[in-house]
Amino acid sequence: MSGLTSVTEGAALSHPRPELLAATGLRGLAGLAVVASTVGVWRGAPGYLQDLITVTASAAVPFFLLLSGFVLAYNYPGLTYAAGRRVIGRYAMARIARIVPLFVIVGLAVLLLGALNGGDWVRAVYADQTFFVGTLLLCYLAYPLLARVVAAAPGRAALVSLAVAVALVAVQLTTSIAIDRFPPVWLPVFTLGMALAGHELPAPRWLAHPLLVRLGVIGYPLFLLQALILHGFGPVHAGTVSNALLALGWIGLTVMVAEGAHRYVGVPSRRAVLDFARRTARL
Repeated sequence: MSGLTSVTEGAALSHPRPELLAATGLRGLAGLAVVASTVGVWRGAPGYLQDLITVTASAAVPFFLLLSGFVLAYNYPGLTYAAGRRVIGRYAMARIARIVPLFVIVGLAVLLLGALNGGDWVRAVYADQTFFVGTLLLCYLAYPLLARVVAAAPGRAALVSLAVAVALVAVQLTTSIAIDRFPPVWLPVFTLGMALAGHELPAPRWLAHPLLVRLGVIGYPLFLLQALILHGFGPVHAGTVSNALLALGWIGLTVMVAEGAHRYVGVPSRRAVLDFARRTARL
């Protein structure tokens, strides 16, 4: 869930390579689908809409990992652990600053609220986020090991990654083993994203709409906070107009809280971590 958006679009840092606003907009659209599926109003909606929201939400995690692989290969082409301590250190600190501070801060809030609501409540609102962040950190760790191999033969890497990912999905569907909760299982999806970074991928212009781009910029805090905010309200089951408006209100509230978390917590903490890393490197 790394961004490719400049400071002018609300990201914490500028990027040396051209912006890919459509990718950020697509991430925002996926994040919005996750929030919409959590609200639950779609259970009373027409069947086709339920199916659309369910499929989109289910595809969110693999999509975010695919996009993360794409972003890293775009920003760090050919990076390996042999690049030197300084280069790897910068890469590591940039990745840590991107996801860890906000995850820890929100996690502390969840634990404090969990002291009042019990351990089951904590698992209900933060288990998926914890799993995703752990999986993402594993992918970040694996990237320097995979980057040069994938860059040398992106077509072959894409085919192998896709074949392995399909095989794992088949195992998931035909057995009772929940292999999707095992972080290394998601490495082929991440690697597929890396392989796609070397290709010009067409994207409709509407994905670069400022609203979608903004949602993409706040996509990470939106993902961390959506279950926490919506869990207390409970799902909206009926498909009436009043409940649909209520659900839209919950979605709007979640977006506003995520915007505040990004602006006043995520960005400052990210900059603080990077500034600390720079000062330490000079000592």
